[in-house]
Amino acid sequence: MKSIFQILIIGKVFVISIAPAFAFFVSCNSINRSVDKPIEKKWSDLPEVVSVDNLTQTEFVPTLENEFPQNKNIIYAPAFLYAWDTLRTLFSFPITISDSNTADFTYLNNSNTYYNSLNRDEYHVNCYLDNGVITAEAYFNKTLPFSTPLQKADATILFNKEKVACFGMYDFDHEITRFTKILYYENDDRFIIELIPQDTLHQIILAMGIPDVKSLIEAVGFIKQEIAVGEKERKTFSNAWKYSFNNSDILSIPSIRFNIGAHYKNLEGQTFSVNGQKYLFLTAYQRTALILNENGAVVESFARAAADTAMTEKPQPKKLIFDKTFFILIKRVDRTNPYFVMKVDNTELLIKEKETIE
Repeated sequence: MKSIFQILIIGKVFVISIAPAFAFFVSCNSINRSVDKPIEKKWSDLPEVVSVDNLTQTEFVPTLENEFPQNKNIIYAPAFLYAWDTLRTLFSFPITISDSNTADFTYLNNSNTYYNSLNRDEYHVNCYLDNGVITAEAYFNKTLPFSTPLQKADATILFNKEKVACFGMYDFDHEITRFTKILYYENDDRFIIELIPQDTLHQIILAMGIPDVKSLIEAVGFIKQEIAVGEKERKTFSNAWKYSFNNSDILSIPSIRFNIGAHYKNLEGQTFSVNGQKYLFLTAYQRTALILNENGAVVESFARAAADTAMTEKPQPKKLIFDKTFFILIKRVDRTNPYFVMKVDNTELLIKEKETIE
């Protein structure tokens, strides 16, 4: 008898379902679903869900290891992997895959770069029985406001020649420099910035000028190397100016706001075996959301160096403008693996000129 296996990841909710029922189903609890009461809208409220099928320049990847196409936005969050891990625990036997399985399925089953990206109490995994179907759900939401808002730009910037809304620091502000940090600076086309939210156990890293990479794990590794170089450089007197914000510096970041649902079509239809029993991957669906603006960040899928003119290398005004391809990493400070990574390659998910937030 062929068993039916279904994974659903619904935005922040990640679902794995299996039928028919097995003995281990009895360990799962029913979930009571309640309807949330309407609340007043605020900056952290997510927009309506759109399907990635309606987008032409954006793709999801289920793991950091997945290779991705160039010239597209790429989005990753690990909750899908938490759900898959829950399923493997329920089986109590190893997953057996074959040469006929897609590379995406192999990456999914072999990935370990999601381990410990969040503390166990920062995400939720549940399983329940519904009409004879076992379902596992994984969910996390991190809302990371800044201690004080950054400055909203009066004018747009050009990202790949298209006007987009932005925020940052256009007039020097000591309060803003308290929670922003330059992790690496080579020039205005290659630099890494950290934004430190009120919850200082988390960090938002923006990296510009990363060379072409085939996967997000390559990008993460390269960013770590650049940050290590920056740690060494900031200790040298001649480079100290690169790692502090000066009165003439500019920081400008595109505003991002999306809520996207996507099917992993290279996973759907895959078969695998567990202890001799075959399973069919019916549905793999994920919805992931990100807000990044002057108020902070929301994901649902930052001592100071002082130098005077006596230094050997005179400071030059830094224009830290994210106006072409860059990467976003959001992670716990005490963990190696990020829980959100995005390659921003085009303006499809950026807030455009004159665009309003409903």
